[in-house]
Amino acid sequence: NSGCLGVSVDAEPPSKFAIYPNPAKEALQLLLEPGAYQVHLWDLSGRRIQPWTIQASRTAYTLPLPEVAGLFILEIHSPQQEKYRFKINITP
Repeated sequence: NSGCLGVSVDAEPPSKFAIYPNPAKEALQLLLEPGAYQVHLWDLSGRRIQPWTIQASRTAYTLPLPEVAGLFILEIHSPQQEKYRFKINITP
């Protein structure tokens, strides 16, 4: 893995799946189904800024954000190995 964001076809997120607020400042709230998730924050040039491994045992999960600002892609890999991408605006 070179750490670059490639092009792929993404699955549609489940209806129970949500990310808020957007724009965000210090943290995002993720509404997820229970399970293990791999989450990555990418900048728009394709560099990975931050990886997380989440074991969601409840539907709401707080994801602390790194001290960065601008537009980013939040990529979530579900327990079923589906990939979801969301545009996130992080404010200073």
